[in-house]
Amino acid sequence: MRRTITTAVVVAVFGLTAACSSDGDRAAEQHSTTEGATQQQHNDADVRFAQSMIPHHRQAVTMAEMVPERSSDEELRELADEIEQAQDPEIEQLESLLETWDEPVETAAADHDSMSGMMSDADMARLEQAEGTEFETEWVEMMIDHHRGAVEMATTELDDGVNDAAAQLADEIVTAQRDEIERMQDMLDES
Repeated sequence: MRRTITTAVVVAVFGLTAACSSDGDRAAEQHSTTEGATQQQHNDADVRFAQSMIPHHRQAVTMAEMVPERSSDEELRELADEIEQAQDPEIEQLESLLETWDEPVETAAADHDSMSGMMSDADMARLEQAEGTEFETEWVEMMIDHHRGAVEMATTELDDGVNDAAAQLADEIVTAQRDEIERMQDMLDES
């Protein structure tokens, strides 16, 4: 009798353990599937953010690439390099998000000149022609405006978007570019 009870208890414990393990595996599988769905989930705000931020970042990279030829200011050269090193990978991340969502990376409908903080062709031409301290001052002032535009766009994404990866990137952009705005403002104040 005692042996039968012990055997019954052991069988019951193993049965519960197997059931819990199976339920746990299923829960982990569901979480993984849900997590994947969250990565895919996006709305028009996410698409607009990615499609707009790509040319915005490209222009910042173009501006950053101008600095080594036109400035010997080490602080400015370092900042320009940091901007280029940060924004090139972000462009790739934005392109990857759009591809994952099956959305076009390039869009002819977007009026890039009307995007917040974007420099016009005339602004860029003027910057190309500037030299020395005129270039440095002009570049810093333009990049502050450019960064403010990016912060505005990223904040809109945080308010209106639904994709977790896009929101995380937007949050990183807000933090990094606000810090860089402060640095550039200090540079202007010191000049």
